[in-house]
Amino acid sequence: MNYGLYLSASGVLTNLYRQDVFANNLANVKPVGFKPDVAMVRQRDPESIESGAPMKLRNRLLDRLGGGVFAGPQHLNLRQGNLTKTGAGMDVALGDPHAFFVTSVPDGVRGAMVERLTRDGRLTIDGRNFLVTASGGHRLVNERGGPVKIEPQSPMPTI
Repeated sequence: MNYGLYLSASGVLTNLYRQDVFANNLANVKPVGFKPDVAMVRQRDPESIESGAPMKLRNRLLDRLGGGVFAGPQHLNLRQGNLTKTGAGMDVALGDPHAFFVTSVPDGVRGAMVERLTRDGRLTIDGRNFLVTASGGHRLVNERGGPVKIEPQSPMPTI
């Protein structure tokens, strides 16, 4: 088959992969805390270099064309996103990009409680006066591993 067709096909397949990653990022732009994927692409060496062919068997023109491109592994972009002022009294933002809230979440397999990390600062108080995430109702955990309880008529605790 024509070497140029292989090069073209590698470019098309790589761009389809990139388009899928971009479409996923656009579809998930609204959820709080979404971290976009970054599509990685790398250059492929010409066939004669990859196979280690001796110099006398190499085609200089084809080697100059290159070997096309490969779709590399996806990487997660962990940079902090833009902060949005919500106006809700219980919402907080974490200024440190390395800081997280610890929540207690039921494990779907065994039913036991496990700790999870989140940066979602939309918080509320549940019916039993525990500080919970607004999105899932998961209790926040303090530095001693217990739930954060808000007593009525008390100032907001430092988390």
